[in-house]
Amino acid sequence: MGLRPGSPELHQWCEAQIQCGRGQGPRLQQRCGYSGILHFANAGECSWQEYAQFTLDCCRSLGISLEAKTVGALELADMKNWMARRPVYSVLSTAKFFSLTGSTPRNWCDAVAGYLRDHVCK
Repeated sequence: MGLRPGSPELHQWCEAQIQCGRGQGPRLQQRCGYSGILHFANAGECSWQEYAQFTLDCCRSLGISLEAKTVGALELADMKNWMARRPVYSVLSTAKFFSLTGSTPRNWCDAVAGYLRDHVCK
């Protein structure tokens, strides 16, 4: 299974599940009685604007040249091209991931900065 770089926590957890599937430990379903889809997100919350602005700021601090300096705000009603209706507040919970693994994902700021540093600045 090839996993994209970006979330070391999720990657390590998936690798452990793959190893369990190879007979090297109890699978999550056997160990916890869990099966189905498990959503994953880094810890913390932000708006799309905050996420984009933080990413621009990180790029600038890492010496990545960008034309954009700031990300402006838009109201959801102003985004007419979105075909599906979107909730105004849609932060993903990591409670199920934590209850199954005992691991708390990194804060999203640390994850963005780490990804840019480790995979974009190479």
